[in-house]
Amino acid sequence: MFKDTIIGKILNFDKIEAKDPIINHSSFVEPENRDGAIVIDGQAGIGSGHFAHNYNIDPLIRNTKELIHQYRNLSFMFEVDRAIEEIVNDAIVIQSDSDNLVKLGLDKITDWNQKIKDKIVDEFEYIINLYSFDYRADQMFREWYIDGRAAYHIITDDKTKTILELRKLDVRYLDKVRVVRKKQVRGIDVITGYDEYFVYRPSVDDPDTNRYFLNRARTADIQIPIQAVVFAHSGLKNVDGSLVSYLHKSIKPANILKSIEDAAVIYRISRAPERRIFYIDTGNLSKGKAEQYVQGIMTKFKNKITYDTKTGALKTSYDTQSILEDFWLPRKDGNRGTEITTLPNGKNLGEIEDILYFRHALYSSMNVPVGRFDLNSNDKYSVSKPSELDRDELRFNKFIRKLQKKFSPILLEPLKMQCILKGICTAAEWDKQSNNIKLLFNTDSYYEEIKRGEIMLNRLDIFNAMKPGIGSAYSAQFAWQTSFNMTDEEVETQGVKILEEQASGHPRYKKDEQF
Repeated sequence: MFKDTIIGKILNFDKIEAKDPIINHSSFVEPENRDGAIVIDGQAGIGSGHFAHNYNIDPLIRNTKELIHQYRNLSFMFEVDRAIEEIVNDAIVIQSDSDNLVKLGLDKITDWNQKIKDKIVDEFEYIINLYSFDYRADQMFREWYIDGRAAYHIITDDKTKTILELRKLDVRYLDKVRVVRKKQVRGIDVITGYDEYFVYRPSVDDPDTNRYFLNRARTADIQIPIQAVVFAHSGLKNVDGSLVSYLHKSIKPANILKSIEDAAVIYRISRAPERRIFYIDTGNLSKGKAEQYVQGIMTKFKNKITYDTKTGALKTSYDTQSILEDFWLPRKDGNRGTEITTLPNGKNLGEIEDILYFRHALYSSMNVPVGRFDLNSNDKYSVSKPSELDRDELRFNKFIRKLQKKFSPILLEPLKMQCILKGICTAAEWDKQSNNIKLLFNTDSYYEEIKRGEIMLNRLDIFNAMKPGIGSAYSAQFAWQTSFNMTDEEVETQGVKILEEQASGHPRYKKDEQF
C-alpha cells in the first residue's frame, strides 16, 4: 500500500518487501535494541528476503496495551496528576500568545547556506501548523510522557510531494519489528543486515464508548515502513527489553500511597467517634428472652421524638449510626444494675508521617522537587536566583531538558521527511547534520534573564581579576577565552568590531569632557 506511490519510491518504501535488507551491515553482533523493537531471529541459511509474515505478535501487543492502560489509570491519581502538571508546565512554557513554543536552531550548521536554512525554517513552520502545535503542545507532551511513546502516520500527497496530515496512531496497538538476517560463515552465524517496520493492529475487543461497530471482524496486521511513521519514545526499557513510560518506576510508590491513604481514612472513620458501652442487666432471664429484652432497649434508644422547627410537628427519627457506634452487652444474675461507660476514640488520628513518607517517595520517583508540594507552605509565588536554587530544582531542570530532547523527534522526523520530499536536502545530508539541528523550547524568560545576568557578572569578575596579567603572563585572547568562554572565531569577531568602533569614533571611546 506504500511502495507503489511516488513518495514511496522516493523514500524507498519498496525495500520492506525487497530481497535485500533495509540495513545491509555485516557483523557478528546484533544491532542494539534502543527502541524496544520486537526482534525476530532470521535463521541462518534461509534465502527468503522477508521473514515476518508467519508469526504472531498478538501477545506482545496485548502486553503493551495493558501496560499503557496501567500508566493512564495511574495518571488520574491526584498526586500523580499534580506532578505531571508540573513537568508539562516546565517543559512546554507558554509566555504569551505571540511567542513560539519552540524554534528551530540551525546556527551550528556551516555546510548549508542561508537560503537553504530559510527554506528549512519555512517547512518547520508548516509542520508546526500541521500539528496545531501552539494549541496542542501541552496535551501532546502529556500523552507522550504518560504512555512513554507517541506515533503519527505521515500522510503525503503524490502530486505536490508534501505532507498533508500527521494522524495520531494508538500506541497501544503499535510495535516496532526488527527482522535480523543471518548467514553461516565457517559455522558462525553472521548478521548480514536487518529489516525494520511497524506493525499496527487496532483491537476489535476493546470497545469505544463513542463508537458503534457494524462489523467486528478481526483486523489483520498492518505492516508500515518506518519512514511512514513518526515515532518518539522515552528510551527507558524494562528488564525484558520492552519500552516503558517514565511513570513505570512510580507504580509501586503510588499504589502503596493509595493503600495507606485508604487505610488511614477507614481508621479515622472507625476510631474518630467516642463510643458507648451499654451493660444491660437481664436478671435471670433465659438466653432468648434476654436477647429480646436487649433488642427492645436498643429499639427504644434509636427511635427519638424530635421537634420540627419549620412545621411545628413532632416526629419520630430513626438514628442507625448511633446503634452502629455503640456496644450492647447483656449482664445476667442481677447482681449489678444497668451501666453505661464510654470507649475513647483514637489518640493518633493526626499522625500522617507514613503518608508523607510515601508521598515524598512518589514525587521523588517522578523527579519532581517535593518542596513544590509542601503542605505547610502558603503557596506564594517567588523566584529565587539561580545561585540560590537547591539541588532538587537543578536536577529537575536537567530532567526537563532530557524530556524535551526525547520529545524532539515528534517535530524533527516529519521535518526531515518534508525537506526530502521538497528536494531541499537529501536523507544523507540531513543525517550528517542531525546533531547540529536543535529544537529551542521556550523557557521562563524571567528566570533565564536572571541566570544570564549572574553568569555574565561572574565572567566579568574573572576577567577583571585576569587583567593585570595580560601581556606578561598570558595573552588577551587567552583571557577572553578563559573568562568569557569564547571561541577563536568569537574572539576574532569581537576584535574586528572593537577596531571598527575605534576607527568610526564610537562614543564609547570618547573621553568624558568630549561629551
